[in-house]
Amino acid sequence: MPESEIIAGHHIEYSGMKFALFFLGEYVHAFAVSCIIVTLFLGGWRGPNLFGLTVPWLWFFVKAILVFDVMVLGARDAAALRIDHLMAFNWKFLVPLSLANTIVVALADRLAQALGLAMGTWPWALMLLAFNLALIFAALALVGSAGRRARRAAESPALRGRIAARVGAWRCVGARRRACAGDGWGALTDPSAGREPAEGKWSLV
Repeated sequence: MPESEIIAGHHIEYSGMKFALFFLGEYVHAFAVSCIIVTLFLGGWRGPNLFGLTVPWLWFFVKAILVFDVMVLGARDAAALRIDHLMAFNWKFLVPLSLANTIVVALADRLAQALGLAMGTWPWALMLLAFNLALIFAALALVGSAGRRARRAAESPALRGRIAARVGAWRCVGARRRACAGDGWGALTDPSAGREPAEGKWSLV
């Protein structure tokens, strides 16, 4: 979203209808992406038969609106992400996940056909849903495992020491100050952290 960047120029330079047009373009883009997601990953206009009636355009727009709602809610509720973190998440997780999803759905469809389940019926849809849910749980398990490994690595004393060395040695400028500005980093490198340092022992490097 443009407003999550460091400088959102249209927030400053425009107001009224011009400002509304920027947001209209943003939401049109989000809805277009939702339509692409529905076409590629959610079966497009296909849907179960309800009382023997299938309305392809209605199923397509229902799916697109649901995806659009998830995108908007996620963008408004999630914390702001740095662009490098976002790109790393995209290339290292979402792209492999989308490829895995394509393969899993294709295999599930072949399996459903081998079992004699006709496309568009409820048993066929439930089988595809079960395979997709299994893929989602596997992906979340991988994310949780990676997060736990990163947290354990961040909590290790060796890594904290490297972080402290990279940030710089924080040192106090006099004995009268009980703590310096970098007292949190000093606690990682100096065993006497928490006690009043000696005169002239620390200075900001």
